[in-house]
Amino acid sequence: MQITDLPFNQHIDLQIDKNGDGEVVFLKQQECLLNHVGSLHASVIHALAEGASGHYLILNLLPLFPESVVLVKNASIQYK
Repeated sequence: MQITDLPFNQHIDLQIDKNGDGEVVFLKQQECLLNHVGSLHASVIHALAEGASGHYLILNLLPLFPESVVLVKNASIQYK
């Protein structure tokens, strides 16, 4: 499984780029991801962080699957 296979991540067009230094999880710039002041919406930043951390877990804990399931139990966003 890839994080890019998940429907929500497909909806926001979450992508993985493999380069010489490893892999980068990123989003292409899209108007629909911006907030009312033209910057990335906080929920989009949170989705990117969740996707990147999930990808990291899959890469590093793959030998444990399918005997184990890794789930994030808690996350928070602090708005300014």
